[in-house]
Amino acid sequence: MSGMEIMAVMSLAGTAMSAVGQLQAGADANKAAKYNAQVLEQNAKQTVLNSNTEATMRKRQLMKERSGAIASYGASGVQINSGSPMAVLSDLATEAELDAALTRYAGEQEAKGLNSEAAMQRREGKIAKRNAMTGAFGTLLGGASQAYGTFGKPSVLNNVTKVGPSRSVSHSPSRIGGY
Repeated sequence: MSGMEIMAVMSLAGTAMSAVGQLQAGADANKAAKYNAQVLEQNAKQTVLNSNTEATMRKRQLMKERSGAIASYGASGVQINSGSPMAVLSDLATEAELDAALTRYAGEQEAKGLNSEAAMQRREGKIAKRNAMTGAFGTLLGGASQAYGTFGKPSVLNNVTKVGPSRSVSHSPSRIGGY
């Protein structure tokens, strides 16, 4: 193998390695994005669980306050089935339900945001992988083109074919095929 052939092979090998590196980087970015998406989805599920637990605890606390109010009214001899005491107890029950619902809603909204972010991570991973494939293909084409431009051009010696002992005929690319 001549020096020029070795250089051509090395050039093409370097191009191939670069393309493989681009593909690997795209695959790694996609893998990382998928992992991040899984983490975000797990966080979303945990957020919903946490908000449900917090809602239950807050409701219990407000119901304890309601029970304390009932006990206080009872100890004072106040009738709780009518008037202001009944309104206060009704408000405490409504507040407990509303507070629990708002806590759940906030958790659900946060979970939706996390799930949207997870979907975006997956989309970005796919885009990175596709861009890496496109880049690798471009690298291969560019490297092959450069190698051909540098090493593949016919030299003057390659354009000459000996015809007989002392005569030669030139086959330059511009004369082949009538071009």
